Formats: sequence, structure tokens, C-alpha cells
Amino acid sequence: QPVGGALDADLWLSFDARLERLRVEARAPDLVLRGVEAVPFSSGLAIEPRESLPFLRVAARFERDGEAWRADWLDWREDTAAPSTRASVRRSGPGAPIELRAPRIDLAAAAPLLALSDALPPGLRRLLYENAPTGALLAVGLDFDGANATGALRLDRVRLAVGSRTPGVDSLSGTLRADAGFWRIAPDPGLAVTIDYPHVFRQALELTLLGGEIGVWRAEDGTRVEASDLRFEGDGYAGELRAQLHFDGVGSRPTLDAMLAVDRGEVPTARLFWPVNV
Repeated sequence: QPVGGALDADLWLSFDARLERLRVEARAPDLVLRGVEAVPFSSGLAIEPRESLPFLRVAARFERDGEAWRADWLDWREDTAAPSTRASVRRSGPGAPIELRAPRIDLAAAAPLLALSDALPPGLRRLLYENAPTGALLAVGLDFDGANATGALRLDRVRLAVGSRTPGVDSLSGTLRADAGFWRIAPDPGLAVTIDYPHVFRQALELTLLGGEIGVWRAEDGTRVEASDLRFEGDGYAGELRAQLHFDGVGSRPTLDAMLAVDRGEVPTARLFWPVNV
């Protein structure tokens, strides 16, 4: 919902008992938006998300062909030739999956706006608002059948800020594949990454990932994140991690079940992995 700023928009519509075509070109200097619903936190606090956009230019198009339809979206956050985000969504007919295609999605631009929507689950809105993802999604090709997705994309230097109950990551690059609601991340081999989890570890862990995968899926009791055969090395240590992190979906402190095999390690580095909350 807009709460400040200005909007200058041109619209072209075509109706034939229903909307057949729509084209929008808009500029919105100093636009301020607020969420339809507040973002809930485990403390009982609910925060109304807001986003201030000093510059926004949008070009969008919707076209229907029988029972099929397609929508295209371009937006600019700076007055430059190249758009920040270019995406298309299409559906071939009733019951068919919704197809999302995008060469590049700027997370710093998209995440705050998605956090304003009440169409997303509260836990995802909380992550988008609190962890403030940055970086980009590249070569996005996902097909959605209800809440389940199938397809793949590239993660390009994706960063998550530290949340009240969630770790921060700086930064993650690799391949993400989706299969019927199960998301599998394969980090690029040799990727240098920093994991900051002040609620659990004394200081941020600076690692080089050598192999393994990270899986994410929704279960009946919340969301689970699983590291499988995740090989790593750091300054004075190396090993392999298998772990599962469970988020209950209501914002409570996540539970961690982990097994760490140490290939080599200097005694002083052991304190880096000793949890501070046990």
C-alpha cells in the first residue's frame, strides 16, 4: 500500500468480456510503500514492513491467448539503460504450471517488495524482511504447481544478514535446483563463505566449501535445512559436516542436529565450534 510519494502512470487496456491485454509504463519518484499485514516475530512483536524507493520505473505487459496468458515485467531502480529486474510469467492453460523465466533478479530490489505481500507465508516474509537478501538470481527457470516448484537457477553472491534467530551468510554462489517442493543447493567448489551465527558460535566462521549440498524443504512441522556431506576447510581446520536445522514456522528458536567429522584441526580452533548457548 502506498503511503507517500508520487506515481505517474500510463495504461493501455483491452477488454472482451475479460481483460485481454494490458500495458503499463510508470514512474514513481520517492515512493513509500507499507505491507498489507505486519510481519510476526517469535517474541510476539509484529512489525509493519515499509520500503522507500527513491527511484522506480516500471514497464509491464499482460496478454491473453485463449486460455493461455503471459505477463512480462521490467523495473529500474536507477536511471540507467539496463533494468534491475527482467522477468516473465506465463501459463499455457487451466491446470498447467505457472512458468517463471528471468535472466536476472536483483534480490536487494525484489526482496523488500516481496516482504510487503500477504501472499507469501509469514516465515518467508520474515526472512525477506529481517535477513535482507542481496545478490542476484540468474538464469531463473522455475515451474510452479501450487506451492511446489520444479526447475533451476544460479545463485550469484547471495548474502543474508544475521537475523534474531537465523544465521547470516556472506556470500553464496552455486546452483539451486527444485523438484516438487524440495530445494537443493550445490555451492560452487572452492567457494569462500562466512557464516555468522552469534546465537550459537562465538565468532563468524570463515570457510572454503569443497563439496556437498544443502537441501531445503517444507515439512508438516515447519521448514528443514539439511547439509549433506558438506566438506570444508578453514584456517587451522578441515572437515565434513552433516546437519539439519529445523524452523517450526512460528518464529521460535530453531533446533540443530549436527555431526562433524574433523580431518585436521588445531586445538585453539575447537572453541570456534563450541556452541555458546548450551
